[in-house]
Amino acid sequence: MKTVLMGVAVMMMIGFSACKKDKKNDSGFTYDNIQPKGPKPSWGPDITPQMQTVIEVLDTLAPIPFYTLTPEQARLQPSAADAVKRVMVNYNIAAPAMLTDTAVRDIPVSGGTIHLRIYTPKTGGSVYPVIVYYHGGGWVIATNDTYDASAQALAVKAN
Repeated sequence: MKTVLMGVAVMMMIGFSACKKDKKNDSGFTYDNIQPKGPKPSWGPDITPQMQTVIEVLDTLAPIPFYTLTPEQARLQPSAADAVKRVMVNYNIAAPAMLTDTAVRDIPVSGGTIHLRIYTPKTGGSVYPVIVYYHGGGWVIATNDTYDASAQALAVKAN
């Protein structure tokens, strides 16, 4: 659950960056407009209203617990990313501009190919630190797309 919530937090940070508390969109929307329907959970007394809203939406998408499914079935389940996208639609939040350039590479290895993505900030210097990010899918359920927002956020912060 912690990995999912961390991924959701990063996606929200990127996804909701277009609606900072001091910024209104054309319809007068601000970050503070995102409010949950229920009380704070006992396990998260310090949870932000925005994060709680995403978790509530994920619950309405009714994912079946992964441990009861085959990997093929689990891949078809709604994800935290789906919940963030639903909140963005519900609150008319536009997707933010991409702040990274992404290059896709395939590295041939014995027995197959390793697919990787290289994220670099669109602005800044020409020398960057290298971060190797292994997504949390155990190489079974999640994909590069599952954690794309996390990798982009790391690249932006590396600038």
